[in-house]
Amino acid sequence: GGMLKLHDGAGAGNYVTLEYNQGYPQIITDQNNFAVSFAGGNFRANNAYMDYVISGTSKFYVSSGGQVGIGTATPAASSLLDITSTTKGFLPPRMTGTEKGNIVSPATGLVVYDTTANALSLYNGTGWGNMLSSTSVASGGAGYIQVSDGSGGLTTSGTTTSQQFFWDTCSRKA
Repeated sequence: GGMLKLHDGAGAGNYVTLEYNQGYPQIITDQNNFAVSFAGGNFRANNAYMDYVISGTSKFYVSSGGQVGIGTATPAASSLLDITSTTKGFLPPRMTGTEKGNIVSPATGLVVYDTTANALSLYNGTGWGNMLSSTSVASGGAGYIQVSDGSGGLTTSGTTTSQQFFWDTCSRKA
């Protein structure tokens, strides 16, 4: 059977516990905290944070300052969103170039993956630009382009037979 515990005392000691079979699940609350516990995890909330924990690992955390941690209960101090993983990556929204162009009033800094261009796209406030393309990512072998501080010119390495490179020196300042 289930059990309901009410504890009435002075100050912060007042709490309510709802427990089934003297184990899990449990719901515990007082004037400052709320927690739901179940076999293998729990959800906790108070005036400082909300935290969803499974098998002892924080899966989703929100601080009172609005910082969100996914995979961490300690988001980096300078971030609003901190995604932590050693086995998975970040996957932005994927859409065609037409769908991307149909976004109403895109925010400056908005990022999507354009499936038509096979590129990560960024809205700069006036238009979309591709940041990276799968056709421009090296697939093995070493190669680089190095531009000096203006005194040495340009250095390249690797195979460039199928690539075009344009260097505009007309606007170079003396």
